[in-house]
Amino acid sequence: MPNNENEDSEYHSSSSDGDESDSDSESDVNCVEDELDNEVFAHGTQWTFGERKLIDNYVSGKYEARLLVRDDISVWTEVDFWRLFFPSENIDKILRFTNAGFNNTGKPVDEVELFKVFGILYAMTLFPCSTRRDYLSVNTDAKLFPPLAFSKRFNMGLHRFESILMNLSFGPKNEEDKWSAVRPLVDALNDKWRAIINPGYKLTVDESMFSWLGQGQCSKSGMPAVMKIKRKPKGIGCEVKTLADSCSQIMLRMELHEGQEVMSTKPHQKELGAGTGTLLRLTEPWYGSGRVVVGDSWFGSVKATDQLFERGLHFIGMVKTATRNYPLKEMKRRCPNTRGASIRATAQLDAGKQVILAMAWTDKKVHSLVSSCGTTHEGTPAKKHRIDHEGSSFVKMVPRPLLFETYFDGAPAIDIHNHIRQDGLALEAVWGTHL
Repeated sequence: MPNNENEDSEYHSSSSDGDESDSDSESDVNCVEDELDNEVFAHGTQWTFGERKLIDNYVSGKYEARLLVRDDISVWTEVDFWRLFFPSENIDKILRFTNAGFNNTGKPVDEVELFKVFGILYAMTLFPCSTRRDYLSVNTDAKLFPPLAFSKRFNMGLHRFESILMNLSFGPKNEEDKWSAVRPLVDALNDKWRAIINPGYKLTVDESMFSWLGQGQCSKSGMPAVMKIKRKPKGIGCEVKTLADSCSQIMLRMELHEGQEVMSTKPHQKELGAGTGTLLRLTEPWYGSGRVVVGDSWFGSVKATDQLFERGLHFIGMVKTATRNYPLKEMKRRCPNTRGASIRATAQLDAGKQVILAMAWTDKKVHSLVSSCGTTHEGTPAKKHRIDHEGSSFVKMVPRPLLFETYFDGAPAIDIHNHIRQDGLALEAVWGTHL
């Protein structure tokens, strides 16, 4: 998805009075000793190449991911954990708004029946069928493949089950706001997760998709802002920007993509752009905590790094297209093609502000990071699993800077969460928006 912060950088070099000396005398065979000018300007920002830096003012040992509960969770069941993460304190509102959809006709839905519907949806994921009718059928004529007969097992017929799903609402429905019935659930979940989880020192921001194969925004009853992202395994549906604890991979916060017009009214969006604006909104509960946030190229920019630092957070982000004030072309030009090689540069946006780092590292291609914390020193080599010409597997170790190790250790957190949710649980498959 393109970032609206994109802007090609322009550079010019300034002659140096002499070679900049590394602050550490240890030799570094993977970093380039510049024979070029050490100073490069990108949109007025001066970057100095070749210096080794250690920015260690973030508190990596201060925070540990933990649940904020007093009970002995060692004896908890899966249902106990589900109830902990679900905003049960809002159940009365959910029932009121759901029952309003029945227009006072039929039996009102109570808490037991609502949770029974959720339970049936989870049970459906264990036994994939073509249609909902197959799950709830009571046909006893089938001999080779007996029906699941959820109607009998859970004491709920197909008509009642689908009626509750059709009227399920978490807020008052508004014809002018198609997200009005869903947004309260997102807000309630964000509040609940914030209250029960204390995240570790590193947070991950990324995007998630909820598959949607039903009607889109062109239909009066369709879902607004249907997104199509080819690179995603399930790339058609509702896009959600998400934040997770990097260590536990537990989701902590999410924001619906509600369409360009609505998103332009969100805080920070107009003045700072979509990437930085979304980043600031997702991380707001942890302002001033000194935690480290890692994000991909949709979020990554010098502006995002600076804005987070102003709010008491550090950022390590991949830079691909949001290149304003960042010497991306120069980083790629100076970084050798040798696997494991790296190049580094530092800049200070304003007098008295924190120094920020730019690093490029060559793997299969050149990766570029911007950061307000970390170190340019070498980290643990990356393990690359390979197969030789005889078909035997082996591990190839590729040297990498510690800054890249820190980034890649945290970056996959939401992807792992998405994989478990979509390919393991797969509620979207049984919800059946295409029916």
